[in-house]
Amino acid sequence: MILRRITEHVKTQNWFAVALDFLIVVVGVFVGLQVNDWNTERQNRMLEGDYVERLLVDMEKSVEDRKSDAIWDEERRRTRQIVLTALRSGELQPDKRNDFDTGLLLFGYVSGPRVRWATVDEIQSTGGTTIIRDVWLRAEIGRLQSEIARRKGLNATLSETISSLREKIANRYEVVNFDYSSERGATLNYDFAALAEDTEFLNLLSQIDYYARTKSNNLDNLAAAIDAFGHELGQRRNIKPEPNSQ
Repeated sequence: MILRRITEHVKTQNWFAVALDFLIVVVGVFVGLQVNDWNTERQNRMLEGDYVERLLVDMEKSVEDRKSDAIWDEERRRTRQIVLTALRSGELQPDKRNDFDTGLLLFGYVSGPRVRWATVDEIQSTGGTTIIRDVWLRAEIGRLQSEIARRKGLNATLSETISSLREKIANRYEVVNFDYSSERGATLNYDFAALAEDTEFLNLLSQIDYYARTKSNNLDNLAAAIDAFGHELGQRRNIKPEPNSQ
């Protein structure tokens, strides 16, 4: 309709009307684009807020997972200590037999890293990084991602080392009974006196214990980094970024 009016005004050489119609078209296009930009920006800010909330949940869940795993790891550390103490002293108290057997069977086992990272994967795969205005948050996601990769790499190395050492002691006992589904106390068959006198065997256990403790510390440090990120994110989520942080 507007084009027909412009055509008619050109034919009649009504240049004022032509200019006015043209101005109406320009203003209409500008307003339409501006409204579209406003809507896009509003949707981006809503999506950004959703990302932040989901990141907070992911970090909280990751820390909770580590706390749960740490309980299991602490029990493994406790039974490892019982095994080492008994072998070093050459005495195994009857009331410690169950813990000794379980500790020996699971000697060196430590839980693996569990990090909830689905939200970051989604942000990066969909190009959502550009939606996040907070420069700190964008940089921190990258830093934490590198830290996670480093910690997981160290965990893999330690796990491989522990496994190779465990292979050297696996033939020193025989599993009589153990419920792997519930991890109830194990019953093993071995010659305790022979084990206690075997310096090489005790040395292998000491090495495994060292690497297991290092692995647990590595996982705790990873959880601490995730917790610190989540805490800072929670503090900053209601702080509007400065205009120059685009």
